[in-house]
Amino acid sequence: MIERTIVRACLVLGLALTIRAEAADEQRSKPPQKVDGAEIQKLIERLGDEKFARREEAMRQLHALGELALDAVEKALRSEDAEVRSRAERLAVDLRHIRRERLYRAMAEKIKDLPVDQLVDRLAARDEFDKPDNWDRLYDIARIMSQRAEMLADRKWRLPNLNYKSFPTVSGKSAVRYANQKIRAVGIDHRISALQNCVLVSSGNVQYITSIVNSIVFIEGDLTACTSIIDSFVVCNGSLGRSAVIRNSVLLTTGDFASSTRADQSFFQVKSVGRHSMASQNVYLNLKSVTGANATNNRFIQDEKGPLQAVTFFKPSLLGVELSKLDKLPHVEKVVEGKPFARAGLRVGDIVTATDEGEVVSIEAFNKFLRRRLPGETMTLKVRRGEKSVEIDVKLAE
Repeated sequence: MIERTIVRACLVLGLALTIRAEAADEQRSKPPQKVDGAEIQKLIERLGDEKFARREEAMRQLHALGELALDAVEKALRSEDAEVRSRAERLAVDLRHIRRERLYRAMAEKIKDLPVDQLVDRLAARDEFDKPDNWDRLYDIARIMSQRAEMLADRKWRLPNLNYKSFPTVSGKSAVRYANQKIRAVGIDHRISALQNCVLVSSGNVQYITSIVNSIVFIEGDLTACTSIIDSFVVCNGSLGRSAVIRNSVLLTTGDFASSTRADQSFFQVKSVGRHSMASQNVYLNLKSVTGANATNNRFIQDEKGPLQAVTFFKPSLLGVELSKLDKLPHVEKVVEGKPFARAGLRVGDIVTATDEGEVVSIEAFNKFLRRRLPGETMTLKVRRGEKSVEIDVKLAE
């Protein structure tokens, strides 16, 4: 009987704590309401009260007010009273974090409905996606990922302030310098002399860029042979090749980063990193060390929720099919009843060999093909089923 009472009490307590935590999360996600500034100022003054209990109670009340008290707390950082300054410093750290977290949650809500790689692919390769609101959405994604890097590192990386003049689609093979432009590319395998004050989206690998300066770059593939990356924000759903100079930039990749001659004051979220000849004042997420002849004042942060986890990436399972790789080709592991692929007659064990755009050379190429499809479209697939070749038409849900 006693044991049952204890278990019941524990369950009630656990439920209460869960409700309290959820309420706190909800409060952090809401914008602040107005409060009497005079009352806040009285609490600030009590931070220097002669009695310890009053100082502690003022701290508690100011913390409960959250970012409503932040402006007053930051002013208190310049107080002549050492006790007030000390307590204000501790409060400011927490209240700034609460504000950043609220803004982060608000932005995350705006961008969660479309995977980032799907947006990049469609924006780069489909003319009907080249619209101002989609470019704005891309900029929102850059902001939220950059902010997550700042929150983890407790440092600022200013996102480039861009002023566009034109909206070219990259083509040709001559050396070109782009400035103040939005650039759409279906892979860049020729030399670009420089990107400056640009936004670049590419649905394929980007190679041989001499420099990226004050730019935002999203690449569905690898970025290779880039001489320098300065004051920029780079996201690759692939790997980063070797660079000579990286400075004051945020680099995020789902793959590896080869190496650099010099890297300073930058944020890296990568699977692994090669040798830095010189590396100083960098922040590395979920790595334990870097190899370098001169590696000083670097920080290594461990956290499951990095900038890449701030957004979603496309998975074929969203369309009701799970794939594995068999001889480089997509092999159907599962189809979900009621979803487009099941309705079209795709079966477990089928191997996709071609689409209405041509032969499928790899599972990665097929995934890219799926990312560009829009609701309501019908696509034709050719699959190998045992000894037979079967053609099916798949209509995606509206």
